[in-house]
Amino acid sequence: MAELKPCPFCGAAMGCTEFRYPTGYKVWKLSGYHTYDCVFKVNFYRPENQSKRALVSAWNRRVEL
Repeated sequence: MAELKPCPFCGAAMGCTEFRYPTGYKVWKLSGYHTYDCVFKVNFYRPENQSKRALVSAWNRRVEL
């Protein structure tokens, strides 16, 4: 599995953990310890896709300038 890239806005290290609802539905939570002024201060869930690989791939995608 590919490593998560840091936050593109503040450089915070990111983590990916599994979250299960009481009903058994599983989603992946993306989080990091962002700086106070970072524009990405929220946790990110992808309930429409339960794959950790899809979440990591979506997060690691960067636009080349």
